[in-house]
Amino acid sequence: MHYTKEVLETSPIKEVKRKRIGSIKIRKATIADIDGIYNVASSVGKGKKESGDGFLMDNYSVNPDKHKNTFKEKAEKLKFFYVAEMRNEVVGF
Repeated sequence: MHYTKEVLETSPIKEVKRKRIGSIKIRKATIADIDGIYNVASSVGKGKKESGDGFLMDNYSVNPDKHKNTFKEKAEKLKFFYVAEMRNEVVGF
């Protein structure tokens, strides 16, 4: 899967915007991905938001351990919990 420059520039994840366009691998999330998943969630889930801003509405910086545990449970229990990976880094889930 390849994304155009326009898609990457509109991404809420600042780090992705700075990288060259490349392949994105989609795979089942593992426990090893929890920090990367949390980084993605906390990059867009901050402070007060309107519901139209997206589904990551929590302020993930308030209680990181709680959110990481939630993501860990999902990775362990859900059949369909995937990550998007670019150059061995989680860039979406």
